[in-house]
Amino acid sequence: MIGASEIGQTLGGAQGDLLSRAALSRQDRDRASFAQVLSIAERTIDAQAAERSQQTRTDEQRKAAEDFVAMAFVQPILKQLRESNQAAAPFAPSSAQKSFQQMLDGVLSRNITQASNWPLVEKVQERLSKSG
Repeated sequence: MIGASEIGQTLGGAQGDLLSRAALSRQDRDRASFAQVLSIAERTIDAQAAERSQQTRTDEQRKAAEDFVAMAFVQPILKQLRESNQAAAPFAPSSAQKSFQQMLDGVLSRNITQASNWPLVEKVQERLSKSG
């Protein structure tokens, strides 16, 4: 492909010089406009990444607050309820149930705190966001 400067050299004189200047100014305008598009795209990508980072941080804080409330408050209540079970022999928990109750209480407590809107979880999350 023949460039504008090659055509300008071929034509020679004032016409060639004018044509090569016009082609160069057009190329400069194209480069400037391309640079503007790139800078806009870069700013947009940076803004989206910052937004995603903030959302991820908020999600992590919420999860940490839910886990804390589940382990510190809900799980001990469930444990105490299970220990207070004075059921008769056929209805009493078996040895297998007793060994897995703690794990079940952990899962249940996490599900309870995630499924409901606890003000305590929100307060813990606020404290985490202030400290971190």
